[in-house]
Amino acid sequence: RSKPAWQRLIIMLGGVTVNVILGMLIYMMVLFVWGREYIPTENMTYGVYADSTAQEVGFRNGDKIITVGGEKVKKFSDVQLNIILNDNKEVVVNRDGQNVNIQITNGTIAKILERQKPFLQVAVAPIVEEVVSGSNAEKAGLLKGDRIVEVAGSETNFFRDVVKELKQSKGEKISISVIRNNEALLLNTEVTEEGTLGFQIMAIDEQIEFETEKYTLLESIPGGVNEAYDKFNSYIKQMKLMFKPETGAYKSMGGFITIGKAFSKTWDWERFWNFTAFLSIILAIMNILPIPALDGGHVMFLIYEIVTGRSPHEKVMEYAQIAGIVTLLALMAFANGNDILRLFQ
Repeated sequence: RSKPAWQRLIIMLGGVTVNVILGMLIYMMVLFVWGREYIPTENMTYGVYADSTAQEVGFRNGDKIITVGGEKVKKFSDVQLNIILNDNKEVVVNRDGQNVNIQITNGTIAKILERQKPFLQVAVAPIVEEVVSGSNAEKAGLLKGDRIVEVAGSETNFFRDVVKELKQSKGEKISISVIRNNEALLLNTEVTEEGTLGFQIMAIDEQIEFETEKYTLLESIPGGVNEAYDKFNSYIKQMKLMFKPETGAYKSMGGFITIGKAFSKTWDWERFWNFTAFLSIILAIMNILPIPALDGGHVMFLIYEIVTGRSPHEKVMEYAQIAGIVTLLALMAFANGNDILRLFQ
């Protein structure tokens, strides 16, 4: 406290700076070791699979994304984020050879954020990869390579259609239609009480061509910096949505449970380090917020001191700190309260 205000300002910005640098360094390491694997939007042979929220907006199963906000999206993983964050929320899709415009409203954004799940997923065909020995699927005569086109009289163009129809036919005897060697076959089977038959479909990476961007040690340096900047910029935009009640973004705020769910169920070093880097960037943003009791609050008062030449009154500092602590506790209670409420929904 005996140091000049400008020196104290450097100290207060130290933690935030280290968080940003750490995030960059981890992203550099991740890019160098693993590169960046993604699904090119243009490689999605079967388009997207739209959930109920997406279908309310106007999306249909099999739609192929052309542009979001007037721009092409290279990676499918960026599509939903671009829809949420772009001011221009018009999406152009190719449907049965025709371009269709879909306008996303703030009301729809609220529904998307509330679900906390991708409302558009990669569509995959129901092509059988493996049949479980002794299962109902084997008894029915289902074979590797069969493409399931109909279940219980309902058309199944995509794997999720198959899952949906089987769930609705638990414990029932049904017929399924498959294409085998360009020939249509009708098989009779019985669905288990769990809504399954006992088969696995061809993996997504066997149906769709993934791409991987590889980085040399030197290339990973600017790559890591750009990745950290993109995450920083994206998170700032997401925070702005919190102050727009019509988007309902505040409902998606989460605490410890949300952070826990972000990790994969099985250990994955790449995902672990990516998420660690992201948390470091988030900490930098949260700590620089001008809330007393955080680094950003101290920075705010130090800038005042540098500009005016005098420090704020001690009582003002004291009351500001109390207000800051109350604000932080309220935010923490709200975020974790959202988590608890979602457990019962």
